[in-house]
Amino acid sequence: EAEGPVMARLAVTAVFDSPVREASGLCTFDLDGVEHLAVVGDKDLTLAHGPVGRAGVPDQWRVLNLDHCPGMPDDAGQFEAVADAGSGRLLILGEEPAVVILLEVATCRVAAVWHLDVSDDEELRKLWNRDPNSRGEGLIPGSGGRLLVIKEKDPVVAVEFAPSAADTLEAGTFPVAGSWQAPEPGRLVPDHWSALEPAPADISDCTPVGDRLLALSDQDACIAELTRNDGRWVVGERQRLAKSVRKPEGLAVTRQGVTVVAMDRRELSGALVTVDRPDLPMG
Repeated sequence: EAEGPVMARLAVTAVFDSPVREASGLCTFDLDGVEHLAVVGDKDLTLAHGPVGRAGVPDQWRVLNLDHCPGMPDDAGQFEAVADAGSGRLLILGEEPAVVILLEVATCRVAAVWHLDVSDDEELRKLWNRDPNSRGEGLIPGSGGRLLVIKEKDPVVAVEFAPSAADTLEAGTFPVAGSWQAPEPGRLVPDHWSALEPAPADISDCTPVGDRLLALSDQDACIAELTRNDGRWVVGERQRLAKSVRKPEGLAVTRQGVTVVAMDRRELSGALVTVDRPDLPMG
């Protein structure tokens, strides 16, 4: 597909060890008034978090084995994304089956679970089921209990999921301002969807920056802006990552503007980096 203008590469500014193997998602969130960084991996049901330090990553990590977390569903699948739900809660996206888990971090308790159900939309169902390993990779909470889920590739699709009783005449807002309003547990259904244009080869994560969104591509090794225009999700200008950043799967930006990227590696050493702030014309 056609690309927007490609800008200078983003240099690595610092290198750190990852607290989890095969990282698949990153986000920042507040816990007891302190900004934390959270990371999940797709090797096992592990989540790690810690207070953001001066360099933009935690100096110490708390690693949670969520397999033993009260309320964790048996069909949690592989973790592919994590997002801030506000009030010390995180949303975790499982790929196959497609499930979203609301975790209360301090107590390591699952507060609610939703299955992403595309069965009633024939066209989307065909795209969604084409490859069970290329489903949701990006997760952004929205207004009214909605969730924006980015299908990874073949093709890259943005799907806005909503409670089945949602008023589809009212468009969702992404990202949501403040805490995410959790709907009743059960299922979430497509409220709106569109293929990303012009799409990178894949999307491996996305993150809010203020009231805007940035997306990360593993195969194209770049960061790009993501906006909604007339009901369609559009990929804007993109900036490539340094060549040393391989298999980037997690993206987060701290309140101080530090851009953190996690790599999908078996080795913990050097799998977490900070990079130059993307110089993208947001908005």
